[in-house]
Amino acid sequence: MNLSAMKCQLAMLDALLKSSNGIATICDATSDRTATFQDGGKWRGPAILALANANMIRGIGAANSRRLSRNRGLVRVWQLSDPDGAKQIAKQLRSIIQRQSSTVAAAEQRQRTLLREEDNDGQGE
Repeated sequence: MNLSAMKCQLAMLDALLKSSNGIATICDATSDRTATFQDGGKWRGPAILALANANMIRGIGAANSRRLSRNRGLVRVWQLSDPDGAKQIAKQLRSIIQRQSSTVAAAEQRQRTLLREEDNDGQGE
């Protein structure tokens, strides 16, 4: 699973866990409801369905989206099936995301260093 999908799952679990009744939609797991996803966000559905397939959440209905880019289209309403399991999965996702983000940041720093070194090498000629 890619980093974006893991962040999506974590956001959904956080929204459900913070909810007073353990119920939320993907809109509740979206930090900026006015933003659109450049890739259309098609990966978000499978990321959430993976939580359902793991019996962490279950669909209980549908609601109109509160995201502008969705034009009030229908989204599924989810309920926590296993709050303790969801807390455990959220903790694991946080750890994985943190490690991967650190690895990506280190790789980007190495790339910037290499580019600077190449620029410096080219200036001495």
